[in-house]
Formats: sequence, C-alpha cells, structure tokens
Amino acid sequence: MLKKIFSILLFLVLINLVNANGLNIINNSMDLNKSYGTDKTFELTIRNEESFAFSNITFQENWITTPKFSLNSGENITITAKITNNNDFNGQVTLIGDYYTNIGASNLTQNVEISWDNSWLSPCNLNLIAGDSIKWNNTHYDSIKLINSDTNGEIATIQAQSSLIKTFNSPIVFNYYASWIGSRFTQICNVNVMNSEGYVHNSIYDGILNLKLKILFQETTIESTFYEDSYNISYGNSIEDIFKLKTTGSQISRNIKLSGDWFSFDENNFDLSPGVSKNIGFTISPLIYSTNQTNKTYQKIIKIEGNFGTIEKNISIFVPYRNLDSMFSGNIDEDVIYNFFKSFCEDDYDACVGLFCAVYPEECESGSLRDSNVTQSFSGSSIKELIEKYAGLSKENENSKKAQIEVDTTQTNAVIDLGIKYNESNTKLDTLNENYKTLATSILFSIITLFSLISGVVLYVLVFKVGSVDIIKKRLNFHKGERL
Repeated sequence: MLKKIFSILLFLVLINLVNANGLNIINNSMDLNKSYGTDKTFELTIRNEESFAFSNITFQENWITTPKFSLNSGENITITAKITNNNDFNGQVTLIGDYYTNIGASNLTQNVEISWDNSWLSPCNLNLIAGDSIKWNNTHYDSIKLINSDTNGEIATIQAQSSLIKTFNSPIVFNYYASWIGSRFTQICNVNVMNSEGYVHNSIYDGILNLKLKILFQETTIESTFYEDSYNISYGNSIEDIFKLKTTGSQISRNIKLSGDWFSFDENNFDLSPGVSKNIGFTISPLIYSTNQTNKTYQKIIKIEGNFGTIEKNISIFVPYRNLDSMFSGNIDEDVIYNFFKSFCEDDYDACVGLFCAVYPEECESGSLRDSNVTQSFSGSSIKELIEKYAGLSKENENSKKAQIEVDTTQTNAVIDLGIKYNESNTKLDTLNENYKTLATSILFSIITLFSLISGVVLYVLVFKVGSVDIIKKRLNFHKGERL
C-alpha cells in the first residue's frame, strides 16, 4: 500500500516537474546601453508560475544585482535591477530561488551519452535527488576524462566504449565537461543534487534573461606614430618593434583594442589619459608552413579600436624563399606546425574554438573565445598529454611492427623448414623409387632364372631318361617305327 501511495506521489511530482514554468521574467530579452562609470538601473517584472512559493530569489551571475525577495504561488512583482559592471556583455543571466520540498528518495539512475561526433553531453543539465546516480556512456573511440570546471579537478576517467556509474548520496552542485587529451570537447553542464526534504534549488524553475549590454564611452581622439611599415622576415624568424599612441582629445581613450594577423602586442585592452603617450611593443611572426608561401610580399593591417575613430595601419612584410616541403621526408619543424595551427585558426574562427587553435589559446584572443558553449583550450599539461598520447600510439605501433616482424620471421622460417623437409622427402622418395626398380629387376631376373632352370630339368628328364620315354609312348599309344 505504501509503495502504491509513493508511486502516485512520485507520478504527481514528475507531472508537476514536466509542466513547470518556474520563475517567469515577463520581458526576458533586454538590449541596454550603459555609460562608462555610471550605474544602469531598470525594472523587471517576475511572476511565480508554480503552485508553491519561492524564497531568496536573486540573479546567479554578478552582472545584475537586486535585493533578495520572495514570491508566493501566482504572485507578480516588479523590482528595480542595477548594473554596475563596465564591460560589454552578450549572453544569459539566471534568476534562481529556493523552495520547500518533501519529495523523498527516488534512487534513480540517469543515463548521459558522451558523443565525440556531436561534441555533446546529453542530457546536459541534471537535477537529481540525494541517492540518485548518473551513468555516463562514453561512445568515443578513446578514453575521456570528466572534469569539474569549477575546480579543474578530475571527476573520473571513462575508457572507450565503456560506462561509469556514480551515486550521489548528499546534496552537491557542480559544473563539468568531457575532455580528451587535455582538451574540452563538450559544452559545460550542471549537476544539481538536491535534498529529498527541505529548501532546495532546482534549475528547471530558473528564470532566464537574455541580456545584451553595450558600454558607451565619451568620444575622444587618438594619434598613432609608426617608425617602420616595411619588413623583411625569413621563415622561422620574428621581428620586434614599437609604435606610439597618444590621446589627443579631452577624454580618456577607453579599452584600446589592438589586433592584426601575424601580430602580437605587449599590451592590449588598456586606457590612455588625455595628453599621455605610450610606446607599444609588438612582434611580427609570419605564419608560413609551405614553400609556395615564401618569396612573397604580404600586406597586413594593425587595427586600433576604442572610443575614437578606428585606425588601420598597413604593414608590408616580405618572406624570402625557403624550401619547406622537405619537412615531410624527415623531422617536422615545430615552427611549421605552430604556423599551420595559427593560420588555420585565423582563416576559420569556428575552427579556432576547436582543437587546433586551442594549442595556442593566447593567439586566439583577437577572435575572443568568451562566447562558448563549446570552447576548448590547451594548457601546457594538455600539450604534454597530447604528446604522450601520440608517443604511446607510436610506441604501440613500433611494438606492433616488431611483433609482426617476429611473426613474419617465424612464418618464413617455418616455410623454409617445410621446404627443406619437402626436398628431403622428395630425395627419400626418389631413393625409394630407385630401390624399388632395382628390387623389381632382381626379382624378375630371379624368376626368369628359376623358370629356365626348371624348364631345363624337365627337358633333361624327358629326353635322356629312357624309362620316362617308354612311359610316355605307352600313354600316347605310339607303335614301333613311329617317332615320338
């Protein structure tokens, strides 16, 4: 009876979860402009769409601040929200709240598929009850790691085409992702394990606000001074130089952003007060990885952006001839690989979020990796793991080759031994045939000799023994005067 009641209650709870509307932000998309250094205030209307009350309601991220408040079932409230941050933002912020529950333990197991092809964890965000379990199924062809993105600690390693089950016996909230050879290849997902009784938070009831924030600065003017604009750089080399910036307007130059293919800068995203000059060091590193890219002159642009008119400076770079094709017949030049990865990223920003450009994450700053459901990055340890992975594969391949050589040698020796034995058998057979022929000849000669001997004896008896002749005559009825 108790089991039946529990099943009914659990069914009702699950139905309630499926139909949940939670905390509903009435106008959930906002496009705001904010003057630098000035707080931005605006109003939000929120409604509790659930049959129970929420308390301690607030925004999870620090982009928007509000006083904590409560909402009874079906209640609306209009609050004043404030933004103090002075950086641009384009994304989602989350309104969360606590509610009281007495759901009881369910001891369920939630399956999560880890897909390499889709770079995905499915389902992603999970709300569990203490005592529930997660079964992660790794469909990747290699082992992967689950990483806690809050602490960067390893949760577990799952072998290829295998599964892992983990039971959560107490409340916990954490974010995690799947990693291969040190690189994240899935989105970051959330696990929220709730108490079976008491005040809990469940992400399915969260309110979502899509916020686009643009920081406005008072306009000013700036000037740049470049001492050189033409360079000759051989393959594998870099050149360092400087240029000067000076704010000529009455307002501060804010968030000065420097960018350009083949360029890296000693300083970026900085402010420059009126009348102040600054020397900016930069390095030019041509991204060359094939012979036909040498013996050419390239036109590259340094772009300077901020609260002033954008400045674009054209830089001419000549790369002398260098034969790079031979790298495929010997040891691969590390610079070639570096340049290939970097050039690959700059040609395709989407790929920059992927595996290749992640090897050199600092080189992708111009593309900005802040927006990322799936943003990968390699640290020094990841590169080490990548090298170890392929070194291991190389070692396995070498051992496999050695084992195959041993097998081939064994098979070759066996074939040789078989050939020798075959030849020996043929020799023995030939000898046996000769012996047989000799024996047959001897036997035939003996038979002929014996037959001749017997015939001679019989003839002798018939001819030379008289008694025998008389007997023969009588039997044949020979008469006198007749010849036998």
